[in-house]
Amino acid sequence: MKKVVRIVLCCVIGVYLAIGTTKLVSDAFSLPATNMEVVSRAAREIETMTSEQSGYKVKTVGGKIAVEDLKTGEIINSTDTRVDILPQKDRNQLKQGIVVKTKSELRSVLEDLCS
Repeated sequence: MKKVVRIVLCCVIGVYLAIGTTKLVSDAFSLPATNMEVVSRAAREIETMTSEQSGYKVKTVGGKIAVEDLKTGEIINSTDTRVDILPQKDRNQLKQGIVVKTKSELRSVLEDLCS
């Protein structure tokens, strides 16, 4: 009788462990897909918001400072100023892109970065 109880107990524990392991593996493989869907959705929303804005984005293109027209997405100006000579704070801002609404704001940002 003890042998039967031990076998049943081992089977129950084995099934419990198998179910737990299956859930852990399933969760582990489903997280990246879920996260990627969230990231993709957020990127699409940001792209939509950016394309609907009017203004300019000062950013890095080819290691130099460039200006993107937010309405068209085209690079409308590229400077000769290399980004690698700028302070780290400015380089970080340029990686994210500095968004300005008006030409006077754009001029001011470019003067600060390029002087």
